[in-house]
Amino acid sequence: MNLKKINEFMAYLYFAAGMVKLIYIIMVFMQFSANIVAIFNGGEGNNGYFPEISFAIGITQIILGIVSIIMIFICSTRQPEVISGYFWGLGALALEFIVPNSLFVYVVFAQCGMYIRAGIKIRNGAGRYEDTSKNKKLAKNTEWFYNEQNDNKVELSEGEMQNIMDKLQPEIQEWKKLLSSGMIDEDMYNKEINKMINKEKKKLEKKLKNERN
Repeated sequence: MNLKKINEFMAYLYFAAGMVKLIYIIMVFMQFSANIVAIFNGGEGNNGYFPEISFAIGITQIILGIVSIIMIFICSTRQPEVISGYFWGLGALALEFIVPNSLFVYVVFAQCGMYIRAGIKIRNGAGRYEDTSKNKKLAKNTEWFYNEQNDNKVELSEGEMQNIMDKLQPEIQEWKKLLSSGMIDEDMYNKEINKMINKEKKKLEKKLKNERN
């Protein structure tokens, strides 16, 4: 599993943690209200499985915090775009230790929001990294297109070559989608992109050669 996939997985975990805790808190408040009504009616309160759920959520938060610290060090040089998301997650966990229990009810919803925001920022950061990476790969894979010199061919200007790239952008984007979905591998992606560029280049060279003759 590559680093981008790991970050995406962590993003979903953070988002899920925020949503699950939010739903849990709402259920606790609802149960608390029901217990108050039951007590006033002469009945007894019922906590159900809430203590077990609370324990599970607490353990999950601690695990996410430990993994986040590790990921910050790993991503600091390889994928810094996601680091802010991990800091949001650590900030949410820090509230558990900083805010007194008697006051935590006032910040618990903000904590859930911080977990959700952490997931969103990590996911968006991973997406920006992917786009940058692919653009660099595309530039590297098509470097020959801009630097190739052949005395037997018509030399294309930079503007003419850029026009070809602009014309092919819709098709390139479609191949990018196939690559991202895993339907094709990188070798096939590079092969097809280079094939399209070479085809358009030859067509333009032929056209310009005929016009100049």
